[in-house]
Amino acid sequence: MLKKIIIAATGFMALPAMAAMETWNFSQNHSNGTLFNEYQLDAGGVTMSATAWSSSDFGNTVEDAKLVFWGDGLGVVNDQENVNDVPDHSTDNTGNDGFDMILLEFETAVNLSHLDLSWATDDGGTNNDGAADMSVGAFTGAGTMDFASVSASKTWQEIVNLGWDTSSYNNINTSGYQAINIASYSKYWLIGAYNTAFGALNHTSFNDGVKLEGVKGTFDDEIPPPTGQVPEPGSLALFAGGLLALVLRRRSQNAKS
Repeated sequence: MLKKIIIAATGFMALPAMAAMETWNFSQNHSNGTLFNEYQLDAGGVTMSATAWSSSDFGNTVEDAKLVFWGDGLGVVNDQENVNDVPDHSTDNTGNDGFDMILLEFETAVNLSHLDLSWATDDGGTNNDGAADMSVGAFTGAGTMDFASVSASKTWQEIVNLGWDTSSYNNINTSGYQAINIASYSKYWLIGAYNTAFGALNHTSFNDGVKLEGVKGTFDDEIPPPTGQVPEPGSLALFAGGLLALVLRRRSQNAKS
């Protein structure tokens, strides 16, 4: 009896953690030019809040901006840009209008593995060129983050120096979800046009603009699953340990009787 229970408990503890891929898609039923201070989506029970941030000129400090829905994706307009102009209403780094980034804040840590663009340009023009250079970052510093307070009077480089896992990418295209290679799990992700603070590419031109249509990612394996899903290994181990202790106690009592 004891051997059978130990084997069963060991089998329970060997069960892997569940980590489902989820998609947060911004392609909703909004009119072109709709502005947002904050944009919220839910996927798999995890809420994501998006906000817009921009340095209004090259090298200047970061300020809050507006998210704008246009052409099935989200862009950013700062106080120097016109919501009706292209590429102004994309998330861009063109001209003297600074570096735009979208902050995605999740209620639990996620690893973003793919992103989807509805529009992209790499020549600063009005055409959908189908690809653009981009930068992505995941906050890996301690504790929670109030980005408005953290970013006050700071440049993008100073913000990155606070503890972000970052990378830049050549030619992210619009042909479906594209893979990114940041391994960190985080509640806070920055996504935008190519920004040297997030990692330099082999050029120094800034003519990129994108409209973010969606992101894919997985939850942190240590987050307890929703009711009805397989428990995490830690809780299974506690259950198995308690069951084993009960059996040993019963066996000891039987030996004394």
